[in-house]
Amino acid sequence: MLTNYHYDDGHELRQEYIRRELNCPEDCALSELTVDHALQFAAVTAAQPTVHAANQRLLALFAALPTPKDDPEFWRAFGSAAGNGYFLLGNLQNSVRLTYAHTTETALAGLLLSGFDEVPDDRREALAKLVGERLGVGAQAGHLWIAAVEQAALSAVVASQLPRNTEQVEDFRDGWRLN
Repeated sequence: MLTNYHYDDGHELRQEYIRRELNCPEDCALSELTVDHALQFAAVTAAQPTVHAANQRLLALFAALPTPKDDPEFWRAFGSAAGNGYFLLGNLQNSVRLTYAHTTETALAGLLLSGFDEVPDDRREALAKLVGERLGVGAQAGHLWIAAVEQAALSAVVASQLPRNTEQVEDFRDGWRLN
């Protein structure tokens, strides 16, 4: 179920930024970098959310629950409570494995966003109760877990569509300049 795999951790965008904006050649020695260079580079790196970070958050949220190997009945109950095919155990397993192996893949994020979008309120309540009980803290925590999963999934999808080169970044900046 490889949907739109591409590996982009922002490395190329940062390299192009270093050459173009900081006027540093690729073979620039560390001793030639100034504090200003380092601060600008840190700001660019910190400001660039990545699919990798969002997917790591998704996987961490799933790690709070039992694995299918440890408790396959929990995940069968999860899929049953959701009432749609998105959350069938096989679909979740394939997407989690793909995301774990390729941390910039958005298959899991897309599956989760589509799946939760089709869960009616009464079934969402049942899912929240199931998750909350498994976490040992109640249905409210289950609702928060679902919301955190949706937010991380959206972050992964949005980050996968961010500019990948300085030309795209400049087009974005130019689009927001007021004359």
